[in-house]
Amino acid sequence: MEHAPRPVAELAAYQGGTFVERRRLESAHILFGWEGVSYFDPAYYPLLLFSQAAGEGSSSRLFQSIREERGLAYSIGTSVAAWRDTGMLTVYLATARREAQNATDLSRDLLRAAAIDLTPVELERAKAQIRATILMALESVQSRADRLGFQTLVHGAPIAPSVIVAKINACTLDEVRAAGVRMLEGRETLATVGPALKAAA
Repeated sequence: MEHAPRPVAELAAYQGGTFVERRRLESAHILFGWEGVSYFDPAYYPLLLFSQAAGEGSSSRLFQSIREERGLAYSIGTSVAAWRDTGMLTVYLATARREAQNATDLSRDLLRAAAIDLTPVELERAKAQIRATILMALESVQSRADRLGFQTLVHGAPIAPSVIVAKINACTLDEVRAAGVRMLEGRETLATVGPALKAAA
């Protein structure tokens, strides 16, 4: 009996755009971002580090500037998603309705600045944070199983944590900045629950 050939998946086509769900809320929930890279792109690990330094965790630029110094957001953070053929770099923030546009614009400005002047200290801190996340995940059987299964599906075989850590450590400051520039030059997607906001210029 002959088996049917595996169907060839259509490649993703990033579109961008603006999406608004208007609600009369005191707060605004905002998600915006840009097309990222696939797991197989050389910029994948530099982009992880850019996101970590610029917007993930309490030591990041976005958290410190938007939330701690200016008090413009209840919650803010970036994240990276990646698939076989593309990915996304996104920013989520929850803020008072009256501060929504200001907080969004300032977040964009901070990310653009980080892509130009991210410091060696910020990069080393981001590397340490990602290394810690990788190693702490080894303490959970569920996390180990998820990682092994996912890597086998995507890469065809598990990848040793030491290999990933080595790739993280090898990323240079120029590579991380370049990954940020590459993402931010793309077309933005902006989605809001609450007020309508202006898209990036």
